[in-house]
Amino acid sequence: MKKNIFFHQVFRHGDRTPVEDETYPNDPYLHDDYHPLGKAQLTAKGKQRVYQLGQTLRTLYNDFLGDIYIPKNLVALSTGTTRTRMSLQLVAAALYPPKGPQVWNESLNWQPILTSYIPQDKDIFLKSFTCSEYLEEFKKVKELPDVKSEMEQFRPLMQNISAATGKEITTFYQLFLLSNGLTALAGLERPLPKWSEGIFPDGPLLDAVNFEYKIIFYNDKLKKLRSGRLLRNITDTMKDIVNGKPNYHPKMNLFSGHDQTVVALLAVLSDYVPHVPKFSSSVMVELLRRNDSYFVKARYYLGIPPTVADLKIPGCNVLCPFNEFMTLMKNFIASDEEMNCKIDV
Repeated sequence: MKKNIFFHQVFRHGDRTPVEDETYPNDPYLHDDYHPLGKAQLTAKGKQRVYQLGQTLRTLYNDFLGDIYIPKNLVALSTGTTRTRMSLQLVAAALYPPKGPQVWNESLNWQPILTSYIPQDKDIFLKSFTCSEYLEEFKKVKELPDVKSEMEQFRPLMQNISAATGKEITTFYQLFLLSNGLTALAGLERPLPKWSEGIFPDGPLLDAVNFEYKIIFYNDKLKKLRSGRLLRNITDTMKDIVNGKPNYHPKMNLFSGHDQTVVALLAVLSDYVPHVPKFSSSVMVELLRRNDSYFVKARYYLGIPPTVADLKIPGCNVLCPFNEFMTLMKNFIASDEEMNCKIDV
């Protein structure tokens, strides 16, 4: 019989209002502050969605977690944005509703759960980052003939969108931001700008965004530099548990991040097909024990729809022996030097 002994979960925040970087001169919502929420804030739909994630985790891991909230059993951490911090609070609230002696208000099915966040300038785990070595390798990738050829196919799209938005669009990251902004507007049920017809939500704009995800994790070196710090955090904890130290460890690490945080794990734990993870989507990494043997299992919560799928770790079975898992991850885990690579804020 297999038994869960540790669980690490990284998820994307819930639906939000558009952020400032997603605006452009001809934006019909340029001066909209999305009152009363403001820009870059969780919507009611987003709150419901991440709360549902917490309920899903409770269903999946109920026996493992137990009913009673014990602070040392849970490490709950987020990036520094308000949307990730609030999402974390909502997931935690759904995960640990008060039971028995922890019920303090009969009319309120809630209790405070300890959460923390990392300021952006110190975040080496959750926030997408770049450093000099990554930028150098990324530049080389963009000069590869196959990559350059595929990039050129999107130049007409960039030119058309530049003319329509009044903003010069020259990078795939800019297209990514515009797509995110449209997604946020669609979630608010706002009329979309006319220039998006035929290219969003499906079509050339989505193709361009998926291409961006393809090239930022194009090879093993980019994956290591982009995913390696978070992966090391996970594997270091697992190694300590397997090796019997420390004597006590949390049952769950619950990390609240962004779409690229989720992809950072998908890129190394699955045969990742480039796509934008949906709001509240999550990668779950479990450490299990059967007798004296340890295994790793990964799952992907899609968010939209709220379903869970097993991930097959490349080169291994769905239930991957721990030592095999560590061997497969060796080329992706950040070294001490890479852990200290300067964060670009």
